[in-house]
Amino acid sequence: MNKKLILIPPFMATKAFWHNQVDALGGIADISIPDTSFHENIQDLASEIIRQAPDEFYLAGLSMGGYISLEIMRQLIEAGDEGRVTKLALLGTNFRADTDAIKQSRQDQMRAALDGDMDGVYSKVIPLLVHERFQKDIDFLTQLYGMVLELGAEVFVRQQLVNMSRSDSTSLLPKIKCPTLIVCGRDDVLTPMSYHTLMQEFMPHADLVLIDDCGHFSALEQPDDVSNAFKQWLAD
Repeated sequence: MNKKLILIPPFMATKAFWHNQVDALGGIADISIPDTSFHENIQDLASEIIRQAPDEFYLAGLSMGGYISLEIMRQLIEAGDEGRVTKLALLGTNFRADTDAIKQSRQDQMRAALDGDMDGVYSKVIPLLVHERFQKDIDFLTQLYGMVLELGAEVFVRQQLVNMSRSDSTSLLPKIKCPTLIVCGRDDVLTPMSYHTLMQEFMPHADLVLIDDCGHFSALEQPDDVSNAFKQWLAD
């Protein structure tokens, strides 16, 4: 029987974000990708994913998807039910809560998005999201921006509220006992390598995979490397 795998996409990304991994892993995992566009806080979003999840599953998230994954683990641990997650994978994930400065930046972006300047907002964050070699790749950027346009300004605001509502997970990490894969692009500006090496130190059963020539959006930038890491992680 195929393993049950839940993949949670990052901020302003649709299910299409994981298309490379769906293609690569479809033969070894039953993959589900939850819709993260309808909630305004991470607690309710995580609770809904838990409610719809199988009794046991593998869980992976990138960036905002990683934040949601950590909240899922928090709720399951508090309920004494953490054994439902067989293995965890965190990609490009900051385990700390937003600082006041980051929250203010998010609020400024929300106002700009609602005022119709989604193009301006997104053009400013592209250098934080992808390696420099992708920043002028029209096909790659069209793929990214197509997801942003599909979701729109109202989802942008809701997902920023989700980001801001997350708790600091420093004290949570040592409580996560399941085998955990941590993935980081070596050139990730938004969540640099130092975040991930520290996260590994806090977690009792974590392995760290660093991906060369890669920024924050590893699953799109270096899909084969991420899919191969997932294949090893899914293996017993």
